[in-house]
Formats: sequence, structure tokens, C-alpha cells
Amino acid sequence: MGRPATVDLDFSKGVNEFFESSSLPQGFAKEMRNWVPEENGSLRVARGWESASAASLTDTRTSRGLGYYVPSGGARYIVAQASDATHYKLWALAKGNLSAGTWSNFDNLTVSGSGGLVSFAAGAGVLLSAATSYPSAYIRYWNGSSAGNAATIALAGRALIYHNNRFFTGGSDSEPTIQRWSELGSYTTWNTSTNFQPIGQEDGEPIEDFCSFDRSLFIGKENSIWYMSGFGPDTFSWRKIDGGGLAPGRTLVPTPSGIIAIGRERIYNFTGGGFEPISQPVENSYGMTGSFMTGCYIDGVVYMCDGGSGQIWRYDTRSQAWSTQDVDDTVEGPNVVFTQAGYLLAGTKQAAANSILLYRGEPGGTRQMPENTGVTYTASTGDMFLTGPSRPYTVMQLDLILRQRGGDETETPITLNVYDELGEVTLTKEIGPYPGTGVYRERLGIGRSGKFASRFELTQSLLAGETSQFDIEKAALEIEEDELR
Repeated sequence: MGRPATVDLDFSKGVNEFFESSSLPQGFAKEMRNWVPEENGSLRVARGWESASAASLTDTRTSRGLGYYVPSGGARYIVAQASDATHYKLWALAKGNLSAGTWSNFDNLTVSGSGGLVSFAAGAGVLLSAATSYPSAYIRYWNGSSAGNAATIALAGRALIYHNNRFFTGGSDSEPTIQRWSELGSYTTWNTSTNFQPIGQEDGEPIEDFCSFDRSLFIGKENSIWYMSGFGPDTFSWRKIDGGGLAPGRTLVPTPSGIIAIGRERIYNFTGGGFEPISQPVENSYGMTGSFMTGCYIDGVVYMCDGGSGQIWRYDTRSQAWSTQDVDDTVEGPNVVFTQAGYLLAGTKQAAANSILLYRGEPGGTRQMPENTGVTYTASTGDMFLTGPSRPYTVMQLDLILRQRGGDETETPITLNVYDELGEVTLTKEIGPYPGTGVYRERLGIGRSGKFASRFELTQSLLAGETSQFDIEKAALEIEEDELR
């Protein structure tokens, strides 16, 4: 009889696609989709996207940018909508009535193309918006009651920010490498003779985004990142930082501990020296497939979204664990992410059932299914060589503690697939769901003997309207090490 042992399935370190399945270190997952890894090794379902009000919205619900503004009438969430190929509509919705409020259409623009991202910046009592395709390349303003051109100068570019009581813009089609700024406290006065600075002009790459961090302004391009120190034109100075680069979009994300730079093929972290790549664990799935990407930080986590696929990469800055999030019906899900006032927000890709804006509390939101779309949950170990090369082992049982959050036994179960070292499925079992919400224990007989490696994959594909999501509170294998013969 073999020697018994118990081995925990530990998912605490999240997904890691850099290692081969046969050499994946303990604690990492080969795939981690829509479950959130906890530091104790368990898995939680993500908080569910809720659809904001759709009252008064018209045309295709395709988002091209999110913002936030507090006029005299109260705080508003802002969405830029690509209503068709040559028109943007800008909408505002009261923060205090996300679920049932009425959208206000405050600006309508005929543009050369609506495929790009619209940037927003609030300051000096107004909200500014800009995109390279804006009419006559003019930056637009909204003061809560009227909208118009901020100035009759062609300054609208890819990047826009309010920093140290001035607006800054950059990345226009006519001057892609030029950074310009307004006069102090003004959104209408831009001295184009003096208030500008070329940023890496020799490479010809456009400025993609700005962010304010530690009293400095960071300026990102595809293959370089710069920072500007000083508090006015007399003290402004610029320096190129080692490493890093940006994808088009809102891709410089300040966090309490540094800056995340979202590049086209890599993600970088800046903590004071240079920008170092951190995206090795998601190197196979990560990348820009559309025309822009966006990112944001909330509650210790950075979310990065590809506008083309709607794929979101989740990076926990405390545990450094990665995971991915998506929805099965991508048109009803995110293509832009943003955060403000305790909510993680997303603009929708081309929604029909959902509003143009999705939201969820982080923390505080309910762990539930997103509205009007299905979701697939997947967690997979690597190949587990539990007894080394000297002898095989037999898996006797898989013990699970599961928390069912809703639904009943008529909904879609979890599927367990067991793979051998050659990647062949050797066992498939269905688990749950159960009659209702609760914590359940399963002891699954595996009976798989004489193997040197096993891989275990849990998958649940829930349809829109189903609610039988599961947290994996605990997963452990009971094995016996086979006797030598």
C-alpha cells in the first residue's frame, strides 16, 4: 500500500503564462479567468457589472471614453458615444442616480472618424474633451449648462489633463510630439508662441497620455516616457525616464505606490527609478487588438482593458497576482475602463441590452453575474509532479469546499477535467449546482493511478440570467505514493 498525503490546490499567485505547464511553480495557475485569486489560495467570483440607466440614450451604445465632472448641479459621470462612424455624442448622468437617472446629451460633434478614444479633463470650473478627429481640431468645453470650443486654435490631441492649475494637451495630428499648456487657471487662453515643449521630437511618435504623480507630470509615447517637474513655465524642466512605453488611450495609471504604464505588448511599473516590465505572467494573452487601451486603479488593483477584444487584465498590487476578466457576449461588456468615487466603471462595446455605462462597487459591490451576458469561469493548475521522478502516484480523492452564491440545481454545473502529462483528458466530472445558496462539500473519487503528473481544471460557463456562481473556498488532493516495484 502506498504512502498517503494531502496536497492543497493553491491559486494564491494567480495566472502565470510564462512558464510551461510542466514547470509552473506552486501557487500559480495555468489559466485564471473571471475567478479572483485570494492570498489564502481560494478563488472568489468577481463583483458583477450592473447596467446604468439607459433613459434617453439613442443610437448604438458604443463608448469612446469616460470622465467625471462636478458642475453646480452635482457630480456627473461622462460618456463619449460613437453614435455612428462620423459622430460623437457626449452624455452626462447624475452620480447619485446611476441606475435610474436620465442621461443628458450636452454636446454633439461631426468628426472625421469616431474610432478613437475621447479624452476628458476637469478643472477651472469646466470639463474639457478632445480627440484628434474633433471638428477643426478644437478642444471642446462644457460648464454644466453650455458647450463650445475652448479656443479657436487647433490643439485637440490624444492626451488631455489638468495639472497644477493648467490644462495640458498633446498628440494632435498636426503636432504629434508637441506638449502645450494653458495660462494659469484658464481653459480659453493658450499662448502658442511660448507655452509649448517638443517631447522626443526626433522620433515623431505622438504623445499618447499624461498622468500627474508626486507633483510631476508624466508624458507617455509608444516607446518612451518623460516627466516634467516645476510649477510654471519659468521652472518647468523635462527628462526622459528609462524604459517603458504606451499604447494609445488612457494608459498611464497612477497608484499609491507608483505608475503603471500600459504598452502595446507589455505592461510596466514605475516606483522611482525606471519603468520595469511586469507583464511576464500574462505575456501570451496580453496585447492591444483594437485602436486603444485604457486602465485605472481602485482598491489596490489595476484594471487594464483592450478596446478591441474587451479583455481585462487584473493586477493586484499587494499580492502581485494576475488574472483575466471578460464576458461571453462581448458587445454587452466593457471596452473602456475608468474609476471614480468608489466605482469601477466601464463603457460598453456595442450594447443593446445594457446601457452605455456599466458599474460595480470596488469594494462593496455584490459578487454576482454581470447583467445581460454569460460568463465563463476557468481555473487550471499546471502539471503537478507531486512525487518527483522516482515513482508515480495515485490520486484518490479531490476534496472541495464550495460556496454557491445563487441559483439552483437546474443551472450549469462546474466541470472538472483531469489531464495527464501528455495533455490528454483522463477524467471528466460535473459538480453542482445545488438547490440553493450555501456552502457545500464534495468528495470526488478520482482513482487515477500510476501517473507521474496530473493537471486539474475547473470550468463553469453560466448563461445570461443564471446565478449559480461558486467560490472555491478550499481544494485538496488525497494521493498515495505508489510503491516501488
